[in-house]
Amino acid sequence: MKTYSDFELRAEIKKLKKEKRHTEAKRLLLSRIDENFFKKSSVSDDYCSQTFTARFTKELIKLFIQLGEKEKALHAFRQGLKLPHLKRESEIAFSLSIRSIYPQIAKQYIPEYKIKTIERKVVSKKGKQKFLGKNGKELFVEEIALEYYRYNGNWHGIWLTPTTESLYFKRLRQTIGLDNYKELTNNVMNNMGHSCNLCYGAPDLILHKGFIRKIGKSVEVKGLKDKLSAAQLVWIEQFNKLHSEFEVLKVKEKNKQNNIKTKTLTNATRKF
Repeated sequence: MKTYSDFELRAEIKKLKKEKRHTEAKRLLLSRIDENFFKKSSVSDDYCSQTFTARFTKELIKLFIQLGEKEKALHAFRQGLKLPHLKRESEIAFSLSIRSIYPQIAKQYIPEYKIKTIERKVVSKKGKQKFLGKNGKELFVEEIALEYYRYNGNWHGIWLTPTTESLYFKRLRQTIGLDNYKELTNNVMNNMGHSCNLCYGAPDLILHKGFIRKIGKSVEVKGLKDKLSAAQLVWIEQFNKLHSEFEVLKVKEKNKQNNIKTKTLTNATRKF
C-alpha cells in the first residue's frame, strides 16, 4: 500500500468519500491507526500531536456512521473523548459527528444557543447565496441579517469581513468591555483544537443600540443548509459564560407563510 503523508492521506480520504467509496476510505484510515494511536496524541512525531489525532478520529466516526457501523462509531467517539489535552473544539466536533445516531449522548457536549428563523425570497443559490431585500436589492445573507435587525429593534452593526476586521473587533471590545473582551478571546483561542486566526469561528455580526456599551449582542448568520461548526460553537459557549447576548439567525427560503419563529435549544448538563 502506498505510504501517504498526513496531508496526502486527508486528501485521499476526502476524494474517496466524495466518490462514495466509504469502505476503501475506512480501510485506508484504519491502516494508519495502530493500537497506540490515541496515546500518541500528545507526542510530536509523525502524528503531528493531538490535532492530527482529533481530525482523524472525527473522520473515523463519520465513516463508521456512513457504513452503518453505529457501535464502532460510538467506540471511536468515546476513545476520542479520552485524548490527552483534548481541546473543546475537538470535543464538540466529535459530538456533532455522532449526533445523527446518538443525539442524547452528543447533546451533553454541545453548548446551548438561541435561534431565530426568518424567511426571504432566494435570488441565487450558486456560490455565495443571495436573497431579496426589502428595497428590492439582491443581498448576501449577512446583509439580510443586518437589514432584519435594523427593522426589528433598530439595531446597528458591523459585519465581519477582511476589510472591516479591525473595526469589528474594536466594536466587540466596546460592546462587552475590555476585561470581558480579553477573557473572551483568550478562552476562545485556548479552546480551539489548533492554532488559528482570531477571526476563525467568530460571529458574523456585532450589533448595538445607541450608546455602544449600553446594549449589544452578537449574531451568527446561517443561510440555506448552513450548519454551525465546532469553532463557532466554541465562540457561542464563551459568550454564554460571559452572559453576553448571542443569537443564531437562520435565513430560509420564503414560502407561503412568512412567519418568524424563535426558540431556545437546550441541552442536558455537560458530563466529563
